[in-house]
Amino acid sequence: MRSKVKIELVAHDYHRNGICGEGFRPILFDWKDADDSGETRRMLAILLSKETQDELGTVPCFVLDVDMVANGNIRFFENSWRGDHFSDALRTAIAEAEATKGAADA
Repeated sequence: MRSKVKIELVAHDYHRNGICGEGFRPILFDWKDADDSGETRRMLAILLSKETQDELGTVPCFVLDVDMVANGNIRFFENSWRGDHFSDALRTAIAEAEATKGAADA
């Protein structure tokens, strides 16, 4: 069982590759690292659709530390984060943000 990841959503959007390409969500979020250092990391996730998750049988979520990317570090084992640890929290945060936005627009 995965532990519950606590994140704070910074920004999210929906993109699609071309006119009929696979949709995905780029998401910026803050994550307090679970290593007890107290460090908060700004992270970038690419989250594919729930339908893709069902088709693949795995969680299509890709996560990188933004500061590490800005410093040119995209190396495996250094800037590698398990997307399956973040995907549920990201989907929940997006749903809550969209519900709040929808209520404000009403």
